Amino acid sequence: MKAYLIGWLVMAITVVWGGEPMSAVVTNYSSTGQFVVYGVPIQQHNQPSSRLAPSAFLKVDPALLAVSCERIKQLLLNYLSAEDRWMGRIHIFVQFTVATNRPVSIESSLFAGRWRYRMLVPDEIEKNKLARALVNVILLEIVNREAGNKMVEVPLWLMEGFTRILLSSSGDNVLLQPQSLILRQEWKRDPVQIAQNEVKISNPLSFEQLSFPEPDTLSRTRWNDFQASSHLFVMQLLHLPQGQSAMQEMLRILPSYENWQLAFFHAFRRYFRSVLEAEKWWSLVIANLGGQDRLQGWSFAASWSKLDEILRLSVWIQANRNVVPQLSEIPVQQLIEHWDDSIQRPILSGKLNQLKGLRLHAPVHFIPLLDAYVQSFENYLYANQSGSGMPKELPQLPVRLLRKEFLRKLAELETRRQTLQPENALSAQASQAFTSRAAP
Repeated sequence: MKAYLIGWLVMAITVVWGGEPMSAVVTNYSSTGQFVVYGVPIQQHNQPSSRLAPSAFLKVDPALLAVSCERIKQLLLNYLSAEDRWMGRIHIFVQFTVATNRPVSIESSLFAGRWRYRMLVPDEIEKNKLARALVNVILLEIVNREAGNKMVEVPLWLMEGFTRILLSSSGDNVLLQPQSLILRQEWKRDPVQIAQNEVKISNPLSFEQLSFPEPDTLSRTRWNDFQASSHLFVMQLLHLPQGQSAMQEMLRILPSYENWQLAFFHAFRRYFRSVLEAEKWWSLVIANLGGQDRLQGWSFAASWSKLDEILRLSVWIQANRNVVPQLSEIPVQQLIEHWDDSIQRPILSGKLNQLKGLRLHAPVHFIPLLDAYVQSFENYLYANQSGSGMPKELPQLPVRLLRKEFLRKLAELETRRQTLQPENALSAQASQAFTSRAAP
């Protein structure tokens, strides 16, 4: 244990405090002892203070940070309706640097069967950034208490959702700063209403976009949308009957599953046991806020074209060694018929997620066709897999028969899809109108 702490402290001496004298470094323990904050009190360090906007940035004082850590943890536990049973100690080193608002680094180490955490925090930092980092490390400690040798990460939507809940409900009071230990006038805020209002003025994301955000979703232009949707998503889960208990269970069993979605559907199995059911629930939440038009805003023609794109894939085909490979498009049926199972399944899983995402943007009269495609893909991909999160067990079938049935169903859906093609629909309407005019 001594060697473990000495290693961290030696690194802190050379990297964290720089020109500050070691005699000025103070160790601050939080009230429960879980957080240990190392740093020089603001009144003593020699580094010049930069000019930062006081409303957005925080001048970090090590002693006050120890108090803020406990405040954030307690607020988080209150929303989970959970007791404080911490096991992993969190060491925080306040780093004095010339550059402002540097990122917070979080490292974990396994020692004597328990995970311990170290954070490097710049002495001047954006409040939201510090709050997010503290929520992240607290959730990591909760999740990995029984994780064994493999560290489990927390889903981004969960971390961001809880961060927004704490900041919106508690405001600046959640992070103490120098000369702020005075009584403030506080007012009780409705956390659900705050989350709803954020989504109303944003472009809400689908369940798929929250689950597996693309780089564009996390870009600066859409980050606020991701924050707002994560905020409301977590808040709505917590306000389900037994939602707090379900969230506690999800955090507890995360290390037992290969991915967070399986743990999520097991914990919230009372409400939804598949991606499609979760998407339907989330769509209804958005619709009740008047945001459905923004979530399902694609035209029929655009939805049909997107479906056509999903049902194809681009591949490089080389006829023989003497011919340069050519980029070609093939239908998914060809993939299923000729490619190995180990190759086609990851591709088809991606196609399934795209179908579910399209469902949330498509017009209402296009959704039954999409639901049929989703069901067919899920039946094929999950038929022989246990613990897949499917709402019911499907019979065990040989792979050959599964492929044959899947191809048959895709052929039926293709015929149905072609009848809905916008050009065909317009031609049918024109023909019907001509027949009506020509009738005696």
